[in-house]
Amino acid sequence: MSDAGKNTAKTAGRPQRRTRLLFAAGQCLLTVLLVTLLRHYAGLDSFERVVADSFFILRQPPPGRHNPLVSDRVILSAFDEDSLAHIGRWPWRRYVHGRFLSRLQVFQPQAVMFDLLFIDHERAPSFLMERLDADRETFERVSKIFPGMDQAFADELARYDNVYIDLQLFDRPRGILPQDTMRRISYTEQFLPAMALHTEGLPQTMRFDSLEPLLPEFVSNARLSIVNVPPDSDGKIRTFPLFYIYDMPDGSSVTLPTAPLALYADYCRVPLENIIVSPDKVVLPDALLPELDPGSGGRFAELLSPVELLFAAANPEPPPDYRY
Repeated sequence: MSDAGKNTAKTAGRPQRRTRLLFAAGQCLLTVLLVTLLRHYAGLDSFERVVADSFFILRQPPPGRHNPLVSDRVILSAFDEDSLAHIGRWPWRRYVHGRFLSRLQVFQPQAVMFDLLFIDHERAPSFLMERLDADRETFERVSKIFPGMDQAFADELARYDNVYIDLQLFDRPRGILPQDTMRRISYTEQFLPAMALHTEGLPQTMRFDSLEPLLPEFVSNARLSIVNVPPDSDGKIRTFPLFYIYDMPDGSSVTLPTAPLALYADYCRVPLENIIVSPDKVVLPDALLPELDPGSGGRFAELLSPVELLFAAANPEPPPDYRY
């Protein structure tokens, strides 16, 4: 074909490409318009939820198969009937959590999260203390055993710097609270500025001004993970906000990461102070993501019972350079 013929073919192809681009753009605009209309008319607000639910279903692999795009580095440990039979009924005493943490650290986890709220101190059962027929010294020794369980767990937390515990935020007036409760709330609030994220502009999110009073000995020896998650109007949880704003007593405000963002930043080895939050995005600079091999059969989050971890037949020996 001559140069003139080539130029003619190129010129003829340009309108076709332009037409395809305009058609694709028109499809996108029509889709956005359709979704917007469906969301704003009565009875059709659930359209977005149906779409979101379908993504969850599509992501789930067939029975007996694992999703190769999901990391197998996450393990969920939940108590079950076998655990209750070996350890005892729920809730377990704090020294059990301490022993579990000690055994778990041998496996060198990058992060450990206790999805529990540690609010009340361990106390001797009133039924026992009322019927304990002993001298005063024995009585006092027995009564101190149970608070010692809290200290046993706190001592284990102090040994490591990779353990998260739950923190629940509130947006209701504090009212008149007991002095000990206010003291614990104020103590926990002292640790919030260290968790604050760098913000560029004021992001739109929920605001809180109070929190669940955790035990001070746990707050000072663990990382705090905010677990507030609002359900949709149908009661289902589909999304987990990445951050909230907390109004401090002195009038200042801090933007705090929720558990998913804090754990994901830890997973990517990005310090919280390096995260940037803007009104339309959250940036994790220099994130280190593991390379997942689609052919390796990477597993979903694995569900193991505490008994399987606590009473493993063989525990791996930590390497010589393991810092704990």
